[in-house]
Amino acid sequence: MPSGLLVSSDLFFISKVTGTGSALDYPIRLVPKGSMLAELIANPEINSIFVDLEQKMLRLEQIVEAIANREAVSLIAFGAHVQTDVLKAARALGFDAVMPRSQFTNELPSLIAHLKGESSQEG
Repeated sequence: MPSGLLVSSDLFFISKVTGTGSALDYPIRLVPKGSMLAELIANPEINSIFVDLEQKMLRLEQIVEAIANREAVSLIAFGAHVQTDVLKAARALGFDAVMPRSQFTNELPSLIAHLKGESSQEG
């Protein structure tokens, strides 16, 4: 079963993202401070990584390097809309989607449907 990883330290947002994944039968595991990212990415069921750009001490390059040997892993970054430099940096490093936090929240159900290989349904 495809699943995702979440790199974040915002407890409220962690609950929102993992809860949405759970409701849509798409498990999303928390990566504590990015420390175990490389070994978690080795799991062949992981097909996405959601990265909170407001994560302190985050090195986006390490995430990109960690998936270098994996195929079909989507990198999705989200952050404050006022942090334009950080959003641009994620785009420049090749993240598949980079968006403000509010857009990410709104689009998460359709992102998950896409990652699961389903077409999103408007309701």
